[in-house]
Amino acid sequence: MKYNLRIRRSMCLASAFGLAAVLHLQAALADGTDSEPPGQPTMVGDPARAEATALQTVAFPLPEINVKATKIVSAPPTLIVREVSLSDLEAYNAVTVGDGLRPVSGVNVQYGGTSGDARAWIRGFRDRDSLVLFDGIPIASGFEGTIDLNEIATEQVGAIKVLKSAPSVIYGTNGMGGVIDILPRTGADASYLSGNAEVGSDDNLLLRASSGGGSDNLSYLLSVSHQEADDYSLSDDYNGELNQPAGDRLNSDFERNSLFLSLDAQRTLIGHTSFFYNLSDAEKGLPPTAGVLEPDFERLTKSTRQSVGLSNQFTAIPLAAKLYYNSYDSELTVYTDGSYAEVDEVEKSDDYSYGLKLYSTLQTHSNNALVLHAAGQTDVYKAEGELENGNKAELSTWTLAIEDQYWITDALSLAVGGIYNVFDQTRLDQSSSAFNPQLAVAWQATEELALHASAAQRTRFPKLRELYRRRYGNPDLREQTTDNYEVGLTYAHSADYASDIAFFYSDVSGLIERPDRTSLYQNLDPLTIKGVEASTGGWLSDALYGRVSYTYLDAEETAPDGRSRQLRSRPGHTTQFELRVRLPAQVLAAFNGIYVDGLHDLDDDDVYTSIDSYFIANIKVSKDFSERLAGYVVVSNVTDADYVERLGDPRAGLTVRLGADFQL
Repeated sequence: MKYNLRIRRSMCLASAFGLAAVLHLQAALADGTDSEPPGQPTMVGDPARAEATALQTVAFPLPEINVKATKIVSAPPTLIVREVSLSDLEAYNAVTVGDGLRPVSGVNVQYGGTSGDARAWIRGFRDRDSLVLFDGIPIASGFEGTIDLNEIATEQVGAIKVLKSAPSVIYGTNGMGGVIDILPRTGADASYLSGNAEVGSDDNLLLRASSGGGSDNLSYLLSVSHQEADDYSLSDDYNGELNQPAGDRLNSDFERNSLFLSLDAQRTLIGHTSFFYNLSDAEKGLPPTAGVLEPDFERLTKSTRQSVGLSNQFTAIPLAAKLYYNSYDSELTVYTDGSYAEVDEVEKSDDYSYGLKLYSTLQTHSNNALVLHAAGQTDVYKAEGELENGNKAELSTWTLAIEDQYWITDALSLAVGGIYNVFDQTRLDQSSSAFNPQLAVAWQATEELALHASAAQRTRFPKLRELYRRRYGNPDLREQTTDNYEVGLTYAHSADYASDIAFFYSDVSGLIERPDRTSLYQNLDPLTIKGVEASTGGWLSDALYGRVSYTYLDAEETAPDGRSRQLRSRPGHTTQFELRVRLPAQVLAAFNGIYVDGLHDLDDDDVYTSIDSYFIANIKVSKDFSERLAGYVVVSNVTDADYVERLGDPRAGLTVRLGADFQL
């Protein structure tokens, strides 16, 4: 059945490639040009491609909500935005958003144990405490409250922005740790067809294609991708454990397909209208936990995620709207033993959410703007035998937010706002609410130096999984709340090089966690998360780019014996390095590395255990052979380090990949 699924998926992928070619041909015949598309990645040697951002920006305005790259909210410079550009994604050879976020300071991308999912933790807050948006639309699973970032292919992505501490209140609820704002790539006036093919270790195969085009008023983008790999190779230094011998990681093979379509109309009867459809389809093994007596033997035999978004910025009135629908269908097949031959049970689930967001910006004065936001979202989960009672659970969240953005002088700005949320537990016929205020101020002290400070409260309500999941759910959970404080500065050494530092402190009340692997979800006692995040980097010359970032995190909890200890899965020290060099003959060499120390986890007996520190380095060398053809080689985990991010889950050793990019 596994291979039949692959055949059907390959046929669908081939059809999508064919459709992309047809659209490209039609657009080329219509406009009569083969010029290179604006907004798309150019070849490696082209300076436009190599102009990467430094992953830290001089004090940016508060985040904008985009209707296909149209800014409808602008604000004073009151926080630092970490941005990952197209050039960054290419330098990292990022296939998914999870890959693209690994070098971002303050973000800890963890691969979810045996699930292999990529989850982004921000400043000590787990993935459920952070808000992930695609084109301004929340895309996390309504049941889990998270999303596997490996399901978002980078050929759909124009940029990724990461905002922490005090994101604008217009983002609404659930941004305790921060916001990951994924901006989609858009179409182009000139038609094009581009592609990428890659092969590598462990029979890794990657095929990608995208096509775009249009006119002054209407543009489209269609992209498709296929990736598959067998069980990944472990480090040669890995000696093997119970349920996991040396060699290859058992049951870690995967196959992923994606399709993305966007349409953008600058002028319609009601304004600027855009539409997108995103499909991700996967099948993968879930490796058994190493070193335990009775691991689970499972495969995710179906994982289909779909997102549909319709946006409009009205012409006649100062209003923008986003209507969206997300669905996730899965089948988890449980086997009796490690041969994966006899099926014990198949768990099927249907998870979907839908909602509407409204935004309005009112210019009340030449130096003052009022931003209004209203939203509603309903999450529904259906499954047999997965809930404590019944087969369906539902939640609804309603949000109202207002923000006053005031320029006191050209150098001093202030943003004051608040969010009011109502949380309905339909199943229990219960409702709760919360109001979260926020204050942020920024001062451009000199042309080079910018200072900022903020105080922001955020509330996260329990997810369906935390409330109702069989064995672990707790319907008596209350919301968790955090008071986030930050002071920081940014110094622009030049137009291309900047440094920044931020000191952050969070008072957390009612943190939702499972104290051990067998307990229910609980609201933990109040705790604090504090730390420092610093980064310096940019173009040192026309040919040399460098960046170093460091994050210190103190996430302290009270252990059952009364002693203080670091919350598990939160690294105490993280250092990230990056270097890019433009060489003769149209060659670009890119290096990135990450050092992690101070991680802890619970072993199979719920004993608090320290995890060894590790350093992972990756290298990519790219060369342009012509304006339309480039090749590259990527070596990941260059030192073949043997490491884990969670106990029982050894990560991949050294891998090599070869690839080529083309444009027509």
